[in-house]
Amino acid sequence: MKNLFIINTPYHLVLATGIVNQYKEDSDLIIYNDFNLENIKFNCISSIFNNIHIYDANKNDVNHKSKIANIKLKIKNIKKLINNKKYDQIFVFNEGFIETQYLINNNLYNENSKVIYIEDGSNVYMDLDFINRENSIKRVVKSIICGFKYEDLQYVSGMHSKIYKKMVMWPNILRQAVIEDNKPIEEIKKETLEAGLNLCYNNPIDESVINKSAVLILIEHLEFFEIHKDSDLELYRNAIKLIICRLKSDNIQIYLKYHPRDESNYLEDIFNEFNENINIIENSIPAEVYFLNIDTLVISVFSTTLLTAAKMVSPKNVISLADIMLMSENNLRDSFLKIGIQVPKNIEELQRLL
Repeated sequence: MKNLFIINTPYHLVLATGIVNQYKEDSDLIIYNDFNLENIKFNCISSIFNNIHIYDANKNDVNHKSKIANIKLKIKNIKKLINNKKYDQIFVFNEGFIETQYLINNNLYNENSKVIYIEDGSNVYMDLDFINRENSIKRVVKSIICGFKYEDLQYVSGMHSKIYKKMVMWPNILRQAVIEDNKPIEEIKKETLEAGLNLCYNNPIDESVINKSAVLILIEHLEFFEIHKDSDLELYRNAIKLIICRLKSDNIQIYLKYHPRDESNYLEDIFNEFNENINIIENSIPAEVYFLNIDTLVISVFSTTLLTAAKMVSPKNVISLADIMLMSENNLRDSFLKIGIQVPKNIEELQRLL
């Protein structure tokens, strides 16, 4: 069996590596070069994948040309990267990209070859009815330019018509649209995620706190408060300050991780006030690495990492601040509750949980 994995994020890389390590099949890897690759243990994943291709998506930034020229350039670049190599199975995480759609339409051996979807993150669990679709004329035009039937998926991954099977962390909380096509669903086990993390990344936690209790707070991107108009930045700051005060009194190690694309450092004043026992950690490393070897409590509003933490540690070790933040539009909340993640209704209940 010859496989191709196409990834776009560190989370994708972890899952792809864990799956290949589990099934021990010949596999190639394409990495969209959209994230920091410096912390990846390439010596380890090179022993897992036969060939690793780095796809520089920035080469496709040709704003001075027409959209047609841009699409043609994308196809030319991905075709040059992979050539005419054929695969029994192609694993995708986000099949909305034109390059990825090209590969699943042109690089499978035959009609018996399969496209398998692996979850991209939280969007398979969220209601995404707000996504605007392209009109049918635009889709037809793109199909003519591409040379295959182009499917407009936007951010709604896992819905391409060629997908044969879907692999997800939590089959019981999938949104209805993901399961209504009756494709087979396979659960991704905790062991697969842990194996991928160990193979891809070094453990960044100081040896002195291994096997001790710690708390990981995942800081929301500053833009979060602009996008979600019902959220309150000052309320959030107060909640973070309360959490740090409460944990500091028990001498518990606190790890704080900003969003990978947030460089604002907007909570610096609070962190400076409580610098003892506080560790600001590298935001380009997946948060999951930080609870591989310690008993961790994970706190956020509704980061995808809350779902992986529930899988790896325990749902009871995971707290969402969604209700405290008055997130009326947080459509992940019910899913959190269904799998046992803690969602305190107010500050008093949060204090009791801590």
